[in-house]
Amino acid sequence: MSRIDGWYFDGRSSAGWRVSLELGMDVLKLSGGAELEYRVEETRVEDRVGSTPRRLRFSDGAVFETEAYEAVDAWLSRRGICAAPWWQRMERYTGAALAGLLLTAACYWAGVVYGIPALAEFAAFRLPEEVDRKLGEEAWRSADRALFTASALTEETKRQVDEQFRRVIDPATAPQHRLEFRHGGAIGANALAFPGGIVVVTDELVLLAQHPEEVAAVLAHEAGHLHYRHGLRMALEQTSLGLLAVVLTGDPSWLGAGIPLLLIQNSYTRDFERQADDYAVRRLRALGIAPGRLAEMLERLERQACKSNCPTWDWFSTHPAARERAERITRGQTDG
Repeated sequence: MSRIDGWYFDGRSSAGWRVSLELGMDVLKLSGGAELEYRVEETRVEDRVGSTPRRLRFSDGAVFETEAYEAVDAWLSRRGICAAPWWQRMERYTGAALAGLLLTAACYWAGVVYGIPALAEFAAFRLPEEVDRKLGEEAWRSADRALFTASALTEETKRQVDEQFRRVIDPATAPQHRLEFRHGGAIGANALAFPGGIVVVTDELVLLAQHPEEVAAVLAHEAGHLHYRHGLRMALEQTSLGLLAVVLTGDPSWLGAGIPLLLIQNSYTRDFERQADDYAVRRLRALGIAPGRLAEMLERLERQACKSNCPTWDWFSTHPAARERAERITRGQTDG
């Protein structure tokens, strides 16, 4: 038998008594501030957590706390019980703990880079279209209030641009799509696609184009974002990442920003941009429009962005790597 010192709490008051506990194979005997016996099979030994006191809980609700960790582990081993679960044993070995940390980080990275996007894509194409439309309408209303003013384009110019828009969108989904004209102001030359079929084009972008087919090429790119539901997928990804952050940090405050703000402020990924470019190239070729029109517009937008004092909101900024994309289109490396 071995004897260890600790504190005894009867479970009825907050007071504790300094006692000794004799660890027997069948009976546990308390002596000192309390003289009691408990049967081993009626005693539960709690798992060790770091350097906190080890607890033995008795059948009457009383608790014995001790810092004699090794003595308790040795007693458990004599009784044929694993002294500590694997995760507690890892705490004692820096190398194992570091390996576990690296494994956790790798799993987190894989989930963020591959798992969440895959699940978002799966969900986006299975959610009702009404979800897509409602999300887009809410995001568009928020953006319209915050970013845009009324368009100054003539009705004839709007009609011509709308004709180009109707040319490049998928005829099967044409009734669900609409084109909005706005003066971009601080955001400058820009075109944005919102979930559900809303595309907004700024006066500055229309005026920057040197040929109607350049506007058509940009609108075809935005139609690609709609076709692949990039806006909804991005919202699902960002929300999933946010919920994961809440789980890890316990801070839900960021969720107050809402999905519409995420759609407005977050740019598409490189893969999304390439998908939209590929879609645009296929549509342009089907319509007899040279894909180079899109490359020319990308390069012009990049030059315009370099001159701008407000690069945060320009079309080039929210559509990253414009030069690389233009070169990819020019070299015919698109999947189209």
